[in-house]
Amino acid sequence: METISFIKEKKGFVFTLDAILAILATVVILISIYSILSNVNTVNNDDLHKITLSSLAILEKNNYLSNGVNGNFSNINNFLNSLPSQICANISLYNVDNNIINSNKKNGCSSSDNLVVGRRVFVSDYNVYYAKMEAWYE
Repeated sequence: METISFIKEKKGFVFTLDAILAILATVVILISIYSILSNVNTVNNDDLHKITLSSLAILEKNNYLSNGVNGNFSNINNFLNSLPSQICANISLYNVDNNIINSNKKNGCSSSDNLVVGRRVFVSDYNVYYAKMEAWYE
């Protein structure tokens, strides 16, 4: 009879060890899933900076910046309002003396202290200007 109780004690130990390992494996898997999913929606200012530089390049190539210097701001406003809803931006045009010519902000955006700034120099009518785009997440 002593042998049977010893075997039962061993079986109990094995089942307990098996349950502990199963719980440990489950906890490790849950922590891994949580860490992966928590990093999905991180805000990356490098991506926002690339968006500002690309946007200014597009505006220059389509002559929207030159048109803005000459008084036609509708294309710049339309471009700003077509940005994704989570991105807000303001585009300012300056002359060579650093005097502001115009500043356009996307409609419906509030101000933010966490700005990403992109700049681009361009030529219009043989004069040098520069554009500054400030962008932030809403």
